[in-house]
Amino acid sequence: MNKRLFLPLTFGLSAVVACSLARTDIRVVATPVALPGPTLPPATPAADEALPTQVVPTVATPVPSPGTADVYAEANLAGGLTLHYADPSTGRELTTTTIDSQDVSLAGDKLFFTGANGGPVLVSADGQHVPFAFIAPGEGTDFFEYLISADGSTQVWLEMTLGEESNPTTIWAGWETRDAILPIYQFDAPPDGGLRLVSLSPDGSILYVDARMDLLALDVNSGEATELPTEPGCGDAFSCEARISDDGRYLLRAKSPASADPEPLAVHDIASGREVARFAAQPLDESEAYALSHPILSPDQDYLVYVLAEGPFGQESYRYFRAELASGEQMPVAESGTTPLRPLRWLDDPQGQGETLVLTAEPSVFDEWHLDMTTGELTRVSDRLYLGRVALP
Repeated sequence: MNKRLFLPLTFGLSAVVACSLARTDIRVVATPVALPGPTLPPATPAADEALPTQVVPTVATPVPSPGTADVYAEANLAGGLTLHYADPSTGRELTTTTIDSQDVSLAGDKLFFTGANGGPVLVSADGQHVPFAFIAPGEGTDFFEYLISADGSTQVWLEMTLGEESNPTTIWAGWETRDAILPIYQFDAPPDGGLRLVSLSPDGSILYVDARMDLLALDVNSGEATELPTEPGCGDAFSCEARISDDGRYLLRAKSPASADPEPLAVHDIASGREVARFAAQPLDESEAYALSHPILSPDQDYLVYVLAEGPFGQESYRYFRAELASGEQMPVAESGTTPLRPLRWLDDPQGQGETLVLTAEPSVFDEWHLDMTTGELTRVSDRLYLGRVALP
C-alpha cells in the first residue's frame, strides 16, 4: 500500500455512483488543515438512531433529562419537513419548525438536514439553522456525499469530479474536538466508476466505503484502507446493497434476484470472512422476484428481515421476510401491497414482550409503520416519523 503526502488545494464533496472501481494509491495527510465553520459544543451520547443513509444504530431510548425534546418529522406541502418538538415525559407539543429538505439525521443530541448546497445544516427547536461551512461542494465537484458519526464527534465527506479519463475522488474527515480537517483517502476511479459511503461507526473511527464490487473499511484517523475478506461481493448483479450491523460484526449483502447467484442475500462475519448464512429469494408461485433489499438484523442477531419486490416493473407488490441465521429457514411475515416500506430500526422494548420493526413508506413519505415480528401484524401508527431526542437551545 503506497502512502504519499497529499496537500489539499480546494474543499468539496461528492456523491455516489454505484459502479466498479479501480483503486490506485492511498494518500494520507500528515499536517491538519485549519477548520473553518462553526464550533459546536461537545456531543452527548445518542438518544436514538439517525435516519439512514446506509446503517441505523439500535439504541435504547434514555430516561428523559431536563432540556431535551423528542422530535417527529412530518412531510409538508412545500416539499420539506415540519419538525414537531414534544416533551419526552408528557408528549405535549412544545414547538414546531420547518426545513426545506427531507434529508434529515440525528447525531448525538443534534439534528441535521441537508441544505441547498448539499452540506449538513444544524437545526434547533428555536428555528435557527447553522450550516457547516467546511462541508460543502467545492468548485468543480460533480458528486457529493457526507456522514456524521452517531456521537456527533466526526464528519466525513466525499467529493468526486467527473473526467474523460478518470473520476478523481477524495474523502475528507473533520473532528470538532481537533478543530481540523484532513483528506484521508484519494484515488482515481475509471470514467464509469464511483463509490458511496455506506456507514460510519458510532465513534467515527471506521468508515465503510462501497465501490459496488469492493467494500472497504477505512480507518478515519490513519487513512488505512482494508478490503473486507468477503469482497468483492456483487458479481454480475445490476443492483447490490451493503449493510453493516450496528456492532460492526456482520456484513449483509443483498443483490438483485436476477443475478447469476441463486442465493443473492448473504451474511458474513467481517473479522474472519466466514459465511454465516445465505438465502434465496422466495417469490410467490407464478410471480417474479424483481428486487431484494433493506436487510436488517434483529436485536439478538438471530435472524434478519428483508424486503422482496415481486411482479413486473412498475407493478410490484412488497413482502417482508424473516430469515433465520442458524437454520437458514425463512418465511414471509407481512405484505404491504403496492406500497413500498423501508425498515429503519427496531422499537425499544424494555419489557421484552416481542420485537417490533419500525418502517416508513418510500419515497420520503415520513409516516411510521410497525411490524410485529411475533404476530406479523403491520400497522401504520402515525403520519409523523420519530427521529430521536435532542437538546433544546
